[in-house]
Amino acid sequence: MSSLVGTISMKGIDVPAGADTSWFALDFGKASDLLHIWDTSVYPVTAGPGYSNSGTVRENDYGGWLQANWDTELYGMSFRGDVGGRYVQTESVSLGYSLINSVVTPVQGHYVYRDFLPSLNAVLEPWENFLVRFNAGFAMSRPNMSSMLPTGSVTVSGSNATASVGNPRLMPTRSKNLDLAFEWYYGKGSLISLAGFWKHIDTFTQSRQTTGTAAANPFGLETAAFVSACGGTGSDWTTITTPYCVNNGGANVNWTYTATVNARGAPLYGAEINWQQQLSFLAHPFDNFGLLGNFTYVQAQQSYFNTNGTLIMTEDLTNLSRISYNATVYYDDTVFQARVTAAYRGHYLINSNIASNNNNFGIYSKPSLNIDASASYKVDDNFMLTLDALNLTNQASNIIADKFAQRAYQYHQTGSVFYLGVKYTY
Repeated sequence: MSSLVGTISMKGIDVPAGADTSWFALDFGKASDLLHIWDTSVYPVTAGPGYSNSGTVRENDYGGWLQANWDTELYGMSFRGDVGGRYVQTESVSLGYSLINSVVTPVQGHYVYRDFLPSLNAVLEPWENFLVRFNAGFAMSRPNMSSMLPTGSVTVSGSNATASVGNPRLMPTRSKNLDLAFEWYYGKGSLISLAGFWKHIDTFTQSRQTTGTAAANPFGLETAAFVSACGGTGSDWTTITTPYCVNNGGANVNWTYTATVNARGAPLYGAEINWQQQLSFLAHPFDNFGLLGNFTYVQAQQSYFNTNGTLIMTEDLTNLSRISYNATVYYDDTVFQARVTAAYRGHYLINSNIASNNNNFGIYSKPSLNIDASASYKVDDNFMLTLDALNLTNQASNIIADKFAQRAYQYHQTGSVFYLGVKYTY
């Protein structure tokens, strides 16, 4: 094997003393000469593994709304707002491809759903510069179009054997929302606010996974689709050529099955504090400085299931951090502007599927603190120079496997990024 590998060295990277900076890597040219990996007579090219890469989703949206406003007094206090509703109809027509009787066949999906979304927004001003805001309403967010392709995809990549199906009848994420906020504008450009919110997520889309052999697949996919993904022809497992499938017994290969479905949601609640302070009371030029800050706490416990309905875990919503906060120091004299911002985000769940993650209890991102800066200088009414500096502290993206064991999964450091620009306005 030594004749098939070479050495790759990494230079100029910041790693601890003693860390490896050189690795053996496969020489693809030599491997191709020996194993004939590009020879289609040895590894035949079949339509099966790639038939789900093409498709279209066309969506037609229709809607109408009715709104009434008011602006009056309530016991001597200013009271204003609006109430109304929006009716929407969504029609989607999707076209994909699946393997039926060993033939790539177009499959079409059609789905129509309707929503009525009432809303209420009210503002009460008990005294000058102090506002109480209340908002209530229904909301919906349409599903990702790529998840709606009516296709069945079966692929083998290295030691990963996967099968997935699209769902042209996915419903939108729907929620009922309540918000209450207290805002005090206590000075020029200055604000303190406290807000609470509650949302009931009625439905949302979730990727569910399970594992099993081709014969036990939960999607009703034909055996030919699995044989084709393994480099074989028809439904005959004896014709397969892909090493992973051959070495694992063909029909006995353990596949990971993935489907996007609508799942029942759960309540989400939290609170947010905002502070904005312009330092106009300081002597010039320090009166052009200001401070911004906010803190948010959110909690939303959600049950996650696999494709057969078995509970996997109860955790927060994916990509949702319970705690986040940021702070900004800025300067603005209308000609020159500059600001530095620090943003913290707590850990969050990325993937809840245990079966496809080697039985780890979820994939998580660890907390991060990013520091960015920006500045601009207005040369005249037409030209402006800009500078943006991102990730000044070279904050890494640190992803772990298993909430409890916290095994290293992925660690990325991309360094700081700087942008210098010129804007022209006419």
